[in-house]
Amino acid sequence: MKYFILSICVGLLAVSCKKEKVEEPVVTPVTPQLKVTVQPVFGAENLYIDSVYTTSDGWDVKFTEVKFYLTHWANGANELIDVARFDYTENGTKCFQVEGDVANFGALTGNIGVSTDYNHDDPSSDFSADSPLNIMNANNMHWSWASGYIFVILEGRSDTIPNGIPLFDHTFTYHIGSDTYLGSENFPTVNWTDAGNALNTAEFKLDLKHIFDNATNPIDVRSEYMTHSGGSEAALTQKVLTNFLEALTAP
Repeated sequence: MKYFILSICVGLLAVSCKKEKVEEPVVTPVTPQLKVTVQPVFGAENLYIDSVYTTSDGWDVKFTEVKFYLTHWANGANELIDVARFDYTENGTKCFQVEGDVANFGALTGNIGVSTDYNHDDPSSDFSADSPLNIMNANNMHWSWASGYIFVILEGRSDTIPNGIPLFDHTFTYHIGSDTYLGSENFPTVNWTDAGNALNTAEFKLDLKHIFDNATNPIDVRSEYMTHSGGSEAALTQKVLTNFLEALTAP
């Protein structure tokens, strides 16, 4: 009997000394994400919709719309995005966020505007429901009468009467579109910031003071206040496009 009891005690001791099995945590793979933002500024100040800024000519201006399309942004064979739409009023500074490895995108080239392979497609049927080019998402950035997209929209109001009374009764409307005015950007260096959780961000700037106060192509908002990219508006359209492309800078 004493041997039986001894064997039970030994068995219990062995069980108590046995290590419990520890479950290994399940690690969910994290997909790297790249996010591009665009901060509109006016010189040294961040620009906000309906806030007042002053040009070098002394005219007060405020922007009500800042929108533009981007297509085929890539670094060589590495495509970052096919198409994206920036709308400062609707989305703030966020331009797009996609999957991607930051190591592949130390430089970027691409279009400002809608490339010719998409520009004349049917916005109602040729693009998926979540595409920025679908008519439901394009909003006012498609010209049904011209069978094409508006590449850049800059709209606002100005006060060009120096009497101290803020009337802002003078509008400016710059709508850049048509294949002729497809813009291109080339950023040899893009600095990405590690935001944690496998997210890297690139914070571009868009200096809208440069639209008016440009040493080579100054725009006087009093007399150069409207273009819809028509033939008679070619000079102003090109000035706005050129100034816009220079105003967008990489981090």
